[in-house]
Amino acid sequence: MVEVVASKRVQSIGAYAFAEVDKKVEELKAKGITPIDFGVGDPTVPTPTVVRRATKAGIEARKSAGYPSYIGAKEYRQAVADWNKRRFGVDLDPATEMCATLGSKEAVFNFAEGFVNPGDYVIIPTPGYP
Repeated sequence: MVEVVASKRVQSIGAYAFAEVDKKVEELKAKGITPIDFGVGDPTVPTPTVVRRATKAGIEARKSAGYPSYIGAKEYRQAVADWNKRRFGVDLDPATEMCATLGSKEAVFNFAEGFVNPGDYVIIPTPGYP
């Protein structure tokens, strides 16, 4: 039988940060300590009915499946640019200054991968996003 061995890169990956946080929370609870939950961006309330209905309508309107654009739909990116203009008074080019991601964790990871080189120094606030 052939032994399957993970690559060195996979072997070098540490524990999932949020699994470590969950473990520490459970340890504290076992000691009778109630930690303050700053969360990790996971929703804690049900999705509003209006959002669920709009999502269903969007799914029903698009009968064919397929992967979305890897940078997000042009209309979505334009809507985000418009919102940033209204909210913060900044002009963003939806074609060159934004990219949709599958959540903040992906965005934080991709930013570091794209702009931080080995040996660079990075300032991270505390508390910070793991």
